[in-house]
Amino acid sequence: MIYAWKAMLFAEVGRDLEWTAEKQSAANERFDRMAASARANADAAVQQARAEGTDVAPEGGPIETTPFYRDAYNKGVADFIAANPSDLDLYGQRTRAAVDNMYRLGRDGLLRQVASLSTAPASMVSA
Repeated sequence: MIYAWKAMLFAEVGRDLEWTAEKQSAANERFDRMAASARANADAAVQQARAEGTDVAPEGGPIETTPFYRDAYNKGVADFIAANPSDLDLYGQRTRAAVDNMYRLGRDGLLRQVASLSTAPASMVSA
């Protein structure tokens, strides 16, 4: 049910934005450029930190899974978006907002259902 609801919301966003296959292709290319820029930013931050003697991966494992790398990557994304504004980002923004709203509405509905339950029937209460 959730997947159908999500698909319906995404279709609605697509209709509202007059989203076409060409726009999706351009958005995918933009995302690839943004991800490459963000990776380059994160890699440069790691190199700089290591040159300064900072241990950027104290927990071990792949550097890409560390909070340091994630923060540098996210900064790279934000910098890319600020330097290269585009209406192609609207679909992603609107679909993320729709999913957030969908889960909020679902959570609120579930909580209303739980709150409306009466006490357990006598047959369910142990003696």
